[in-house]
Amino acid sequence: MSSMINIYVSYLIFVSLISFSLNAQINEPILATATYKFIHVNDTNSRTNPIKIEMFLRLGKTNSVYSNASLETKIKEERRKAEQTSSGPIRSVQGGPIAVVSSAEMNSDYFFQIPSKKQLIRYANLGIQDYKMEMTLPDFKWVIESDTRTIGNFVCQKAVGNYAGRQWIAWFTTELPFQSGPWKLGGLPGLILEARDAKNEVQFIFKELFKNTEQGNIEPIPGKPVAISESAFEKSKKNFELDPSGTVQAFLPPGSEPAPSVYTDASGKMLTGNEAKAAIKKNANRKTNNPIELVNN
Repeated sequence: MSSMINIYVSYLIFVSLISFSLNAQINEPILATATYKFIHVNDTNSRTNPIKIEMFLRLGKTNSVYSNASLETKIKEERRKAEQTSSGPIRSVQGGPIAVVSSAEMNSDYFFQIPSKKQLIRYANLGIQDYKMEMTLPDFKWVIESDTRTIGNFVCQKAVGNYAGRQWIAWFTTELPFQSGPWKLGGLPGLILEARDAKNEVQFIFKELFKNTEQGNIEPIPGKPVAISESAFEKSKKNFELDPSGTVQAFLPPGSEPAPSVYTDASGKMLTGNEAKAAIKKNANRKTNNPIELVNN
């Protein structure tokens, strides 16, 4: 059990390196970090139980990266525990690969916006494989309206747009001249502090802004992730959630020991053995009849 925990901690620490890796292509110092509350009614038959996640949007001069703040908090906690129980940070552990399945609240995807190239890069992980999805920044066909309101001491202006089958209402501020926003949102003459669809099924609610609070750069994932389309990745994700161990096993040499499954719940707690199997089965049956993107673009 302790060996598996160590492997899992190392997995979390590896994930934490994603936004601080080395690649000069979009290398920019972090100037500010905005935090948002993401709310998603992913199952219209269970509207009172939406997904809720705290998210980070790290901002460089022109580029940005959007990531899971709840997961990063868990990573820091596990790293601190690991350092307290060893002579230094864990760099390697003994044991084979594990199939890590996470609840939606522990999603480890990263979204990089590079407006100068009109490029969006999404990084994601399934089991032991990293994936990279490159695409053009979405065109929300924004119409800027005259309505204004104050959000977090910033004067914001309203914009209405359409993307992926939803009408979006966004509030942006020119007081923060970043042409980015949470998730894939962007393309306005200021930072998007709040956005929601017309039915309030998907919401990005601004919480606070920190300026120059951390060392690091806006940079993409290290290594060589597999290039894949978003639609192909989503199919692979469904297959992985149905059979995580089998999916990981397919990447291993013939005769390798079976890859054990681990499940992380909404609080970041690690479940193993039969407990993990039950949680993974329940997660696979969790309905998502209302994805953020209702139609492919």
